[in-house]
Amino acid sequence: MKKINILLFSLLTLSGLMSCSDDPDLIIAPEESFVSPVLKAILPENEIFTENTDMNSNLGYVLWDKADYGYSAPVKYVLQADTAGGDFSKPIEIGSSSTNQLILTAKMLNSAGMNYTLKMKPVTLSMRLMTQITSIDFNAPVQKVLYSNIQDVTFTPYIAETPMKAAYYIVGAALVGWGNDPANIGADLQPFFSTNNNMKEKIYSYTGYFQANEIKLITMPGDWNTAGAFASSGASGDFNTKNEGGNYIFAAAGYYTFAVDFTTNKYTCTPYDASGATKFNTVGIIGDATPAGWGASTPMELVAGQEHLWFSRRLNLSVVKL
Repeated sequence: MKKINILLFSLLTLSGLMSCSDDPDLIIAPEESFVSPVLKAILPENEIFTENTDMNSNLGYVLWDKADYGYSAPVKYVLQADTAGGDFSKPIEIGSSSTNQLILTAKMLNSAGMNYTLKMKPVTLSMRLMTQITSIDFNAPVQKVLYSNIQDVTFTPYIAETPMKAAYYIVGAALVGWGNDPANIGADLQPFFSTNNNMKEKIYSYTGYFQANEIKLITMPGDWNTAGAFASSGASGDFNTKNEGGNYIFAAAGYYTFAVDFTTNKYTCTPYDASGATKFNTVGIIGDATPAGWGASTPMELVAGQEHLWFSRRLNLSVVKL
């Protein structure tokens, strides 16, 4: 019996020692002893991307000295970027690694640049590492996130030109007036809106209040030679881009949806019921791209003779992250 008791005591003691050794609370170091990672190099520098660049190719490396949490822990390193000199309040993530290096592909760097510029010109980004403990032990205390030093990288991203549909404008006294110069865009020259972004479809539409008067369509502000003409002024009919015909004439004032299919060169004009539409006293634009940011809205102007169409002219918008 005594031998059995001794054996049982030994097993309990051993079990207790094993439990203590598995207790994470006994091996986690205080936060003040943590050592942040040190960003050593981001290669290459001054890279220029072109349409011939293989975006899936390995471009270079990001190298760093690892963080030290005072104990062995699985750490994830996330490479972050912001505008040069930015405060990283809204950084983008380029890639991540669990080692002391990250293979940088052309796509990773080029995509980062596209977040901060819309033109193919040199851009400088500030980059840093953020560490995350990736342990799945949900009972362990949350560990402090560490950040590395910051390094700037300059390169020229490749930005493919986005296909855009042709621009069309409505001009005439049925809407506002006959001023067709570029300064009148948003006033006498009203944009004729494409109904979708499908490049194969060329249906444009405008819904608003029309006076009992005439309109014309043009493609180039200031150039009457780019105007089109209508064969009639009914609910539907033919339109041509050679200005062979007349203006469209609204027989009665009211709300209409006026549309033209530039593939078939057909137009339609349909009465529109705006009786339930909300009328606003003011409308403004707000956001990071506007002059006042999120602090205040930038007022828009109500189109003359309209109750629901607002516009902004000569508004300086800044490039922001997408």
